Amino acid sequence: MHESNLTARKIAYFDTKLFDSYRFWARDWNWDPIDLPRRYLRYGDDTYLIYLPNNDTRVKGFSELTKTYPKEIDQLWTEIIKPVVVNYIVPLTEIADPVIVQCDIARMRPVTGDTVMHTDTRYHQRYSRRYNIAIDTNPDCWLYHYSYDLNNGGSRDHISEGELWEINNKIVHTAVNYGKTWRTHLIVDIMPQNYWNRMCELYDPYAKVPNPQGKNHTYDYDIAGNLIDEPLFRDLPHCFSARTHI
Repeated sequence: MHESNLTARKIAYFDTKLFDSYRFWARDWNWDPIDLPRRYLRYGDDTYLIYLPNNDTRVKGFSELTKTYPKEIDQLWTEIIKPVVVNYIVPLTEIADPVIVQCDIARMRPVTGDTVMHTDTRYHQRYSRRYNIAIDTNPDCWLYHYSYDLNNGGSRDHISEGELWEINNKIVHTAVNYGKTWRTHLIVDIMPQNYWNRMCELYDPYAKVPNPQGKNHTYDYDIAGNLIDEPLFRDLPHCFSARTHI
């Protein structure tokens, strides 16, 4: 639901020490349990992903991906991540009556980390605004948009710790870590309550949207970059109000 010309933009600053409790938790967490060594690894790009249980509908929709999670993941959300997101991050977006639709931790290995060019494919991702926060990063971590080739249509942005960015996840994009240290980002999708209510009336918000082109390239834009006039509902604006600048 982002504006058609948006790739990514920095919208706010915050005190990155807010995530110190998570950093302490992550240092002691077993990311590769012996009994299920790929429990937190996403197939295809080997990014460690924790799908946080931010609401009951999301838990149900992602049950196949999270059924082997231990109870400590619930505690991670309720005791460490949720207080920071609800009390500090969400207010910075200036979205009225906000609903946290999705909240994930993405941990990317050094040097070779790359989520591969993609668009995000679930119903709620079409009408949420997506926010990205660097918890741990290095100068060689980038978000690429459209292409890796900066001389042929591609662009890139770096998110530093203590910055809140809005990301257009419906254009082709990827995240990379070419540096020598691990990269950890928090990804948060937010929409107003009335959008969430309407979406839940019409769709399973966590189901995948059928792709008009039959390829995993775009859902709101065709391959030529033209906006597809196929909104999920027609009585609410394509873009709801939110903070758009620092």
